[in-house]
Amino acid sequence: MILKTYSVFKMNARGGKTGNRIIEHHIEDTYKMNVDEFSWFLATKFINDPHQRKIFLKKGVWLKVKLNYIGALILTQGGKEIFTPKDIRDVIREHILPSLRELSDNQLSGMLLTQDVHLNPPDPTWHNGYPCLQKVDHAKYKFVGFHYKSQAI
Repeated sequence: MILKTYSVFKMNARGGKTGNRIIEHHIEDTYKMNVDEFSWFLATKFINDPHQRKIFLKKGVWLKVKLNYIGALILTQGGKEIFTPKDIRDVIREHILPSLRELSDNQLSGMLLTQDVHLNPPDPTWHNGYPCLQKVDHAKYKFVGFHYKSQAI
């Protein structure tokens, strides 16, 4: 199902569905939850810090940021301090959205855009004001949670 949606997206990039919307539609179709319900599920399952959970559940936090946040949080809790975007995508496929396994890493990469959610992306609007990773080297990141200084909560 998601491969078909992805193929349609790639053939008609002007169709109005971004990579984020493809994943949103996939969550709705596969897990029978809207994005807010899915976010609540992730927040209550993975996030213990009430302040971080509150930020995670805000309307302005985009799905790509949330998925990168949870993937990086799982890696960090598992003892991995520095990781690559592929590590995050692997965790997302394994622990968060196993139904995305049919997508190639390149396809999923284009939908999650890990490089967009770090503290200092080339364009500060890429994470909509909610960074959660710190870039430590080329394609290497560490989880910092939501950066408190950038939040107005």
